[in-house]
Amino acid sequence: MIAAIGVAWLHPVWPGIQVGLAVAFAGLGFWRPWWFFAVFPAALVMADAYPWTGQLVVREYDSILLGNLAGCLAACAIERQVQLVGPNIRGNRLAAFAWMLLGVSVVLAFVRGWISLPAAPWDDQLSVYFTRWNAVRQAKGFVWAIVFGVVCRCLTTSSVVSDGVLRSPDDSSSPPPPIFDYFAVGATIALVYVCLGVVWERMIYVGLFDFSEVHRASGPIWTMHVGGQHIDALLVIAFPLAWYTLAGNTTSKFQVADSSTKSTRGIYRVLRMVFNVGILLVVVYATFATMSRATIVIVGAEALWMAGVHWHGKRRASVGGDRGRSYSTVMIVGLLVCLAGLATCQIPNAIRSRFENTAQDSRTRLAHWTRIAKHVVSDPRRLFIGSGFGTTPTFLAMDDGRAIPPASMQLQNEQFSLRLSAGWPLYVETMVPAGSEVTIDGKLERERQDEGEPVRLAVIRSVKSMFQSYEKASKRFDVAAESAEMNVRVPDPRESVRPKEAAPTLANLRLQTLAFYNPGAQPVVVNDLTIAIGGGDKHVPTLFFTCDDHLAWRTKNALLQLWQCQGMLGAAALFLLAFACWPGCDMPGRGAVGTTLGCILIGIVAIGSVGSLFDAAWITAMALGCIGASGR
Repeated sequence: MIAAIGVAWLHPVWPGIQVGLAVAFAGLGFWRPWWFFAVFPAALVMADAYPWTGQLVVREYDSILLGNLAGCLAACAIERQVQLVGPNIRGNRLAAFAWMLLGVSVVLAFVRGWISLPAAPWDDQLSVYFTRWNAVRQAKGFVWAIVFGVVCRCLTTSSVVSDGVLRSPDDSSSPPPPIFDYFAVGATIALVYVCLGVVWERMIYVGLFDFSEVHRASGPIWTMHVGGQHIDALLVIAFPLAWYTLAGNTTSKFQVADSSTKSTRGIYRVLRMVFNVGILLVVVYATFATMSRATIVIVGAEALWMAGVHWHGKRRASVGGDRGRSYSTVMIVGLLVCLAGLATCQIPNAIRSRFENTAQDSRTRLAHWTRIAKHVVSDPRRLFIGSGFGTTPTFLAMDDGRAIPPASMQLQNEQFSLRLSAGWPLYVETMVPAGSEVTIDGKLERERQDEGEPVRLAVIRSVKSMFQSYEKASKRFDVAAESAEMNVRVPDPRESVRPKEAAPTLANLRLQTLAFYNPGAQPVVVNDLTIAIGGGDKHVPTLFFTCDDHLAWRTKNALLQLWQCQGMLGAAALFLLAFACWPGCDMPGRGAVGTTLGCILIGIVAIGSVGSLFDAAWITAMALGCIGASGR
C-alpha cells in the first residue's frame, strides 16, 4: 500500500486524485478480494492519460492496481474471505516451471537492456524510448503478468471461506473460484469502454457513417502515439472474452436472478438479447472503424468460431431455454454477417483502398523484419537470450542513420528546454483547449555554431485525433544567428480554416494540440519555453509526442519482438506457459474456457504477425494474465 500511495503521489498532474483512486481501489480490494481479477484487465486499458500527463513509464493503472492488490492481500491475510497460501507447485509443476522460466527470461532481458541503454533523468519522458527507462517500461508488463499469475495460483490452491465454513481445496463441494469469469467481465468492460471511445471519435471528427475517407480510429488507446496494433490486440483478446461473458458462461453472481414468472422471464430474455446485440454491434462498428485489414478478418473469424461452438453446444442441450439461446446466437451471427456485408458495400473508398495496398505494405514489412532478424542471428547471445528490453528503437534508429534521441527535455531551476533532432517526422505536442488563443515564449538557439545552415522550427496548432490532423494554423521560424527570441500567438485554426462539416457542438468537442516540429537539417533547442492560454499566466507545458514513421519504433511482429528482446528463451517460456496453463479436466466450465482461450491465442498469433504487441506493457500483462486466469 505504501508503494501504491508513493507511485500515485509522484503523478505529475493530479497527485491528490491519484492517491484517492489508489486508496479507493484498496478499499474495494479489501471488501471484495476476488474483484481484483476483474479490475486487473479493466484498469490496464482504461487507466491511461498519456496526452495529458506525458508519462510513458508509470501509468495511472500502476498505482490503482497496486492499491487494489494491497487490499486483496490484506483481506487474505486476515482470512476475511480466503486463506492465502503458497502456490501449489505440486499441483501443476509444468505451469510453475513455465512461470519461473519466464521470470528468468524477464530478468535477463531487463539486465541486458539496462546495461545497453544510456542513463537519462526521470523528468525527460520524451527520450524514454532510447534510454534505460525503456527497459523498465517494457519489463513492467511482464512483471505485472507474473504477479497476476502468482496471485491466481495462490488463491486457486487456497482454502475458501463460504458462509463461514472453511473448506479445503480437496473438498469436492468447494469448486475453485471463477477467476476466468472475473477476468472476462473486466475485459468486457474495457472492450465496451474502448469501442464507445471509437464511436465518439468518429462521431465528432468525421461522422458516424461517413466512410468516404480513411480515418483510422484508435479511441482512448494512447499507447498508439507511435503506431502499433494496440487497439487491434484489444479487440482480438477481449472480443472472445466478451462473447464468453454475454453468452452466459460466467458465474451466477454476475447475472440477474431469474424471475419465477414466465412473463418476466421472457421480458428478461428479450432485454438481455437486445443488450447483447447492442454491445456486439458497437464492437463490430469499432472493428471496421480501425480500418485495419488484419483486425477485420481476425475478429470476423473469431465471431464465427465462437458463435459456431456456442450454437453447437446449446443445440446438444435438452433444455428449451438453452435451445432459445442457440436461436439467439444464430440471429446475432446473421445480423453481424449482414452488417459486415452492408458495410463492405457502403465504404469502398476507405476499406477497399486499405486492402488494395496489402501487397505493398507486406513488402515493406518483410524488408523491415528481415533486417531485424539478421541483427538477431548475427550474435549467438542475442539469438538465445535476446538484446534486452527497450533496445529495438535504438537499433532501428542507428541502422537508419538517425540521431538519437529524436526529442528530449530538461527542467532545471524552473527553466524548461526542449531539444529536437533533425531527420525525424516527430511532433512534440501539448493539449490546448478549443477556442482559446495560445501564446508561446522561448529562445531558439543553435546547438552547433559552426554550421552555416539555419535552424528551423515549426509550431503547428491543429484539430486532431491520434492519427489524423484536420484544421491547422502554423508558424515557422528560420534562425541564422546564434539565437533568437520567440514570441508568437497561435489562434484557433478554425478561425482561418473552415472545419469539416459537423454539428457546431460536436466540432467544439474535438481535441486540439500545439505541436513543435523540426523541418530542418540541424538540431534545434528551445530554452525557457512557456505557453499561456487565453491570456492567462505562463506555464511549462505538459508534453507528449507522436511520429509519422511507425517502423522507426517497433518490430511490427510479436514473435520477432520476443525474439529480439528475450531471445529463444523468452519465446519458449511463453509457448510453454500457454500449454501448461490450459484449463484442467477438473475445472468447471472447462469446455467454454478452453474454447475462449484457444480462440484468443490463435487471434494473438494472427494479429501478432503484423504487430509488435509485447512492446506495450498493458498488452503484455493482459495477454499473459488471460493465460494465467484460465489455468489452475
